[in-house]
Amino acid sequence: MGHDPAQLLAAWSAVLLRQSLYATIVFAVVAALLLLLRPRDPGLRAALWALVLLRLVLPPGIAHPFALGALSGRLGAAWAPAQATGQAAGADLPATPAAARSEAAPAGAGAPTWQSALGACWLLGAAVLGLDQLRRRRRVQRALVEARSTTDGALRELAESWRRRLRVRRPVRLVSSAAPLGPFTTGVLRPVIFLPATVAGDRRVREAVIAHEMAHVARLDALWLGLQQLLQVVYAFHPLVHLTAARLVDERERLCDAAVLAAGGIAPRAYAASLLDVLGRGLATVGAPTLSADQRRFSMRLHSILGFEPERRPRAAAALAAALAVGIFALPLASVSPAASAGATVAVPPPPAPAAVVELANPVPGGRVSWGWGPGRDPFDGAEVFHRGVDVAAAAGTPVRAPASGTVAVAATSYEPSPASGTVLVIDHGSGLSTFLAHLGTLAVEEGEVVAAGQVVATVGSTGRSSGPHVHLEVHRDGEPVDPAVFVREWKRQRG
Repeated sequence: MGHDPAQLLAAWSAVLLRQSLYATIVFAVVAALLLLLRPRDPGLRAALWALVLLRLVLPPGIAHPFALGALSGRLGAAWAPAQATGQAAGADLPATPAAARSEAAPAGAGAPTWQSALGACWLLGAAVLGLDQLRRRRRVQRALVEARSTTDGALRELAESWRRRLRVRRPVRLVSSAAPLGPFTTGVLRPVIFLPATVAGDRRVREAVIAHEMAHVARLDALWLGLQQLLQVVYAFHPLVHLTAARLVDERERLCDAAVLAAGGIAPRAYAASLLDVLGRGLATVGAPTLSADQRRFSMRLHSILGFEPERRPRAAAALAAALAVGIFALPLASVSPAASAGATVAVPPPPAPAAVVELANPVPGGRVSWGWGPGRDPFDGAEVFHRGVDVAAAAGTPVRAPASGTVAVAATSYEPSPASGTVLVIDHGSGLSTFLAHLGTLAVEEGEVVAAGQVVATVGSTGRSSGPHVHLEVHRDGEPVDPAVFVREWKRQRG
């Protein structure tokens, strides 16, 4: 891949934009389902909201014929984001003069200024949010360093009782300090429950608090919250990601409430009163699963707590099955056809006539064909694309030779029709045939120069949007790209 920071930023922002748009579509589907069905099960609501974040980490090109993306493609929907078109494995995504006339420009091609600027702003936002998350985690660590393991036998016995009730097999350490922090849980393999001294010493509320935090341990909420926060950092500027994360936090709290009440031992009214008491103390929250929360949001939980019915407790298997059914339909948002998944009209070039007017030679003798003519996957974002040429990989600096005699029509280190192609050489061989060589290193000829077959015209490079040293060769007949293997002697023999 090329090392131009602007191109890297443009390519990165293109992927994030596409994933963000896909997540927005899933968000709309989930929000509509919840509005229409109004499910009471917090497990189902949490599983559906999790689909929004799951879409952010899935490959953008996943598809099947019965998914939302394929259905939208068949209905002619125009919401699918533009994806990069061009090369695939081992190479690049250049748009040649012919390609530029017949299809949309590739996403991130040539690192347009606005995409590079967007990528830079996105990086800045992610850095700011990442530093804030780091500050919160350090605050948690400081609180744990200052805390001491509880020596209160009754308190430890209470924690052990709830550990057994909620079937937590890992040992859980109970710590406390005078810091004005709300109760919280941290750690996955070695979980720790933090209790402020004012809660640890209050017999009226401490059982409810310990039970609630132990439910967080049982559900591995510290792990899920960490993954959620990582996605929030990466997609710092996507408001729906943060809104989804807030919904997931709320549903996790309701699931913990339900787990405590289903285990028995605490009446719903007593449990609600204890949580309200702790919430009213104004203890600070930290970046970990915590009991303290916004009072307005907590008031929405009271209805679920006071109206809890054991026979309607969350059923994890049913919730996951329902969410999986929705996800199979809603998550694959790429089209099943190469053209639709590329987000542009990619016409497959017509097959060439059986006989070629000019016979060509391999421009990099001894080079390895890393990807040939035809459909494949974009190495940068995984989208299905149609590769309009042949990539020949070789060490940087390897001589590149003229495939046949002709006149140099273009010799440019910056090719305006397709900046992503890097250093470009176009040779007109006459009879309507020309060759397009992209991602070159240095040029050895100039525009207008007549070259002989086999003459060194450039060196192998990795300029433009490229994944490594290679030459991208296209053969154009009457301005249209055709399969180079029909014209190049070496590849014709391998075919036949």
